[in-house]
Amino acid sequence: MPVTSAEATGHSKDLTLTPLVLGSAIPGWHTRIPELLLSPFSDADFKQVKECLKALAPIERQGMKLATRIELAAALMVSACEHGFEAAEEMGGRGHGAEFFGAVQQLIIRRAREIYGQGGA
Repeated sequence: MPVTSAEATGHSKDLTLTPLVLGSAIPGWHTRIPELLLSPFSDADFKQVKECLKALAPIERQGMKLATRIELAAALMVSACEHGFEAAEEMGGRGHGAEFFGAVQQLIIRRAREIYGQGGA
């Protein structure tokens, strides 16, 4: 069952994690982004995302300013980008970590825009 932003944040607007775009065998998770379609993203991975949103929900219900949400998003983004940097370096791409860091950063922005466009959060 998809977690809605209304459930996660206590807001009245219901933005689900169930996107409208086809492109994946994972129920409730769909993308048209080729890099993500080729990634080993599984149902278990999607469940982890939903668990993280559920864990965050009580904190969000206390009230979070935009600046707080930006800081949180930036911290999560840098974590993913650092992982991309390390993965590139470990896969023999010595010297290409910074390049991959930037690619992951752009991929995150593309996915965020896609999720927003699908009415999800």
